[in-house]
Amino acid sequence: MLKQEYRLTYSGDAWGNAMNWLFHIADELYHNRLTPVPDDWGFRPSPHGPTNHPGDYETECVAEASDEDLIRFGNVLNRYAGLLKRAGHDY
Repeated sequence: MLKQEYRLTYSGDAWGNAMNWLFHIADELYHNRLTPVPDDWGFRPSPHGPTNHPGDYETECVAEASDEDLIRFGNVLNRYAGLLKRAGHDY
């Protein structure tokens, strides 16, 4: 489900889209579910609290997914972001 929703929001900016979703997932896990975020994602929570906005499409999608699905898709996005970074697309 998350993969399909991700594709619907693709804007042509591979790096930005991947990071946007990864931050939404990490924010949901950390702030709303008190579930540990994998260290290799490099997530550092905002000192101002949750950054997911209730009106964001991604916020609704991640809120409906299970912890397992969020972590699994987050791992996919983290690997994808690593590939993009190595290819010089981290801007």
